[in-house]
Amino acid sequence: MLIALKHSTTLAVITTLEYIRENEKKANIAAEAKGLLKNVKEFEFILALEVLEKVVHLSKGVSDKLTDLLAAIKVLRCEAKFESFWKSTLERCCELGIAEPKEDCPHKLPRLIDDNPQTAVYMSAKDKLRVSFYYNVLDLMTASIESRFDANNAQVLQGLGFLHPCRLEDPGAWRKISVAVKWFQKDLDIDALQTEIFSLQVSSLLTGVLKKAESEKRRATFVDLFTVLNEEPECYGTTIKLMEIALTLPLTSCSAERAFSKLKLIKSRLRSTMNQERLQSLMLMSVESDIMEELDVEKLVQDFVDISQRRMNLV
Repeated sequence: MLIALKHSTTLAVITTLEYIRENEKKANIAAEAKGLLKNVKEFEFILALEVLEKVVHLSKGVSDKLTDLLAAIKVLRCEAKFESFWKSTLERCCELGIAEPKEDCPHKLPRLIDDNPQTAVYMSAKDKLRVSFYYNVLDLMTASIESRFDANNAQVLQGLGFLHPCRLEDPGAWRKISVAVKWFQKDLDIDALQTEIFSLQVSSLLTGVLKKAESEKRRATFVDLFTVLNEEPECYGTTIKLMEIALTLPLTSCSAERAFSKLKLIKSRLRSTMNQERLQSLMLMSVESDIMEELDVEKLVQDFVDISQRRMNLV
């Protein structure tokens, strides 16, 4: 919920929860709305939105800065960055009518024989959030990435990352790509790939991809370059093959987890007797819904009609 909730919808969520709390007749639903509302209207919750929105979407800006994700996360781990998050959180809380965190009253420590109350450390609410939340989140992300990908995997991922149109212009791109290519040298002609990469770096194809994305007010993507290169298979055949490998590498389990979550929705108890072919078709349509939305339904119906003669006129 923290990641999906954007600042533009925070006020709407609070208003909705307040309405449910005041008007819902079922006690359990009203109580749940009251509990959610209490959590959403906490200063810590808004701070978490500010930080996690930046951290989770950090990878989108990595290619532009020519840095890897780990280095970009480590750059955020400083007091200056936390201070900027703190100020933006204060402004947002002021708009939403959420109070700042209160300072805890320091308790007087007992003067025992072996204790020295003069050495006790008192932290403000701001410092507590910086140490216990902000630094902790960044350290957990860094540790997770380092444990998930060993040194060899990291080199391959970084090398393939330089096939991105925003990073391919870098003079040292081939040096990084060549490290990754060693893992696929049985499938690729390395000499031909090197020639194609150097040619692509000075070609109008690469600049065209970047300018087109800039005119559309978005960042150029890996797929943008892959689509353009597919129009020139004679010139960039080896590069296309390497990009196909990069696009199909099983780097994460997100796609599989998403497919299984869709499977539970599609193959319910009421649909438990469908055959495998129909199930695969429904799964493909559900998982790749963005592609389905771009299809021309009328053209699909016409193609279906043209396959064979039918008794009923569908169009």
